[in-house]
Amino acid sequence: MLWNSTRTLRGACSILIVSLAAAVLVACGDSQSTPTAAAAPTVAPTATSIPTVAPTAVPAPTATSIPTAVPTAVPAPTVAPTATSIPTAAPSTAAPSSGDRLVSISSGTFHTCGLLEDGSPVCTGNDEVGQASPPEGETFIEVSSGGAHTCALRQDGSPVCWGAVGVGEYDFGQASPPDGDTFAAVSSGSTHTCALRQDGSLVCWGDDTFGQASLPDGETFIAVSSGGAHTCALRQDGSPVCWGDETYGQIPPPSGETFVAISSGSTHTCGIRQDGTSACWGDDSAGQSSPPDGAFMAITSGALHTCALREDGSPVCWGNDDQGQSSPPSGETFVAITSGALQTCALREDGTRICWGGLGFIE
Repeated sequence: MLWNSTRTLRGACSILIVSLAAAVLVACGDSQSTPTAAAAPTVAPTATSIPTVAPTAVPAPTATSIPTAVPTAVPAPTVAPTATSIPTAAPSTAAPSSGDRLVSISSGTFHTCGLLEDGSPVCTGNDEVGQASPPEGETFIEVSSGGAHTCALRQDGSPVCWGAVGVGEYDFGQASPPDGDTFAAVSSGSTHTCALRQDGSLVCWGDDTFGQASLPDGETFIAVSSGGAHTCALRQDGSPVCWGDETYGQIPPPSGETFVAISSGSTHTCGIRQDGTSACWGDDSAGQSSPPDGAFMAITSGALHTCALREDGSPVCWGNDDQGQSSPPSGETFVAITSGALQTCALREDGTRICWGGLGFIE
């Protein structure tokens, strides 16, 4: 899931984390979010033999107790700018040496973070307010990149966030998790963050201008994905629940549907049904909510584009492609995929990363 900015874009990167053997997501962005340890059907992105729990989806979109002040109203989420000044190039690859293999990945608005095999975090891209500068000496089991912040979970489930803290217009409390709580999954949105406890209860903190951090009463969930100014989650039976901004129809979700994965983007959300087919709702101004036919094992919603992995690991993207974010490399297969604002990144089975789109936000 997901991103911040009163100066740039309010989007969401759902994260998605997919196991080398199976897919698992969380949101991002995201990344996409897939059923967490709490009882969950996994699929995987916001939404990972990959030591993480699920959310993309990002999917990013890919579960918290929350004491933060609600910031003053910010404008409703806007779509990503056409960014003609942003450099584009051929897909960028990163080939880590032994011991530097990535096992999970999550793209935020303009930055991307991942975890190495030993749990060490690695981030690239925009670091204007420290969102791509993880704490030293820490290891994690899950990471989720948001707007101007990133959150991760330690081995014991305790949350750690970085970026945005104390930085004027960027700080909505989204990088200040509650003390003394532990979680099974975390999903960073644009200016808010949500996390699932082991018992399926959900906690959100940060910006609540549109109600994106105000949880429905008495509900428990198996997956959560924080978007631009909305949040979606899956109940135990796979039925979706969404709350927050409804400007673009991103809430309510379609009735009568059940999903095994969900990923909230900037102003749209996508889910994967039990049979692998996808459904999307919300803003479709660039075709980001019009998925192609066929089955998928992972899905991740970005700003104005969406990407997914077929069951054989081959990538498919749709929606805005002005920076090449919807043009994945041909002949490649992946185990995880995550969409940001203008970029998309994916992991090969050998743990190497490849990204395409607005590379100014990747390197």
